[in-house]
Amino acid sequence: VLEVFLEVHGGVIHNARICGDFFASGDIDELASHLGGLRHDPNHLAARLETLPVSHYIQGITARLLADALV
Repeated sequence: VLEVFLEVHGGVIHNARICGDFFASGDIDELASHLGGLRHDPNHLAARLETLPVSHYIQGITARLLADALV
């Protein structure tokens, strides 16, 4: 289970919180902090998430899958 809470204004993410029942090695709040200031657009999010070790934060997920889940 993955739960994502986004505060979006004018198409831009201003605040994000990620929680759920998944295995993580890293601090999930750190991943959420990288979402602030990004456009709420799957391609833009995927491009940014691909620069991060997403599977370190949420085991078994890809940057593209997470980006698609966020929109």
